[in-house]
Amino acid sequence: MLYRIVLLLCCWCSSALADDYANDQNLRKFPPSTIFGIVQKIDYPCITIEEIPKNSISGIFGMIMLQNREMSLTPASIIRDKLNNTHVQKYLDNLSEQAVAIQPDFQGRAWVIWQLTAREKQWVIDNQLNIWK
Repeated sequence: MLYRIVLLLCCWCSSALADDYANDQNLRKFPPSTIFGIVQKIDYPCITIEEIPKNSISGIFGMIMLQNREMSLTPASIIRDKLNNTHVQKYLDNLSEQAVAIQPDFQGRAWVIWQLTAREKQWVIDNQLNIWK
């Protein structure tokens, strides 16, 4: 009986570890120059992004000092959703108040915009990539 319990626990633990490993492998890779933020305002071709707050309380109350940045889109901007599918510029309205990763071009304009999943957003916060210097 004890043998079956130990075997069951080993199988359960190994499946849980395999799920965590698979989920970490599913995180998208972003270029080093990527800017992470939340889209606050969309006024095509300009967007205003803000630092990602660490939690909902800091976003509502204390962190009024979150930095904002306005960026313009390139004429050939690429927008990718949470499943990494490419969308046209009209999809930009769906990104309002969403966490995004933005790869700027050589002129500082938004070239590629990725909509972040909840897991990717947490990864950004854990690695403190949400803080602009």
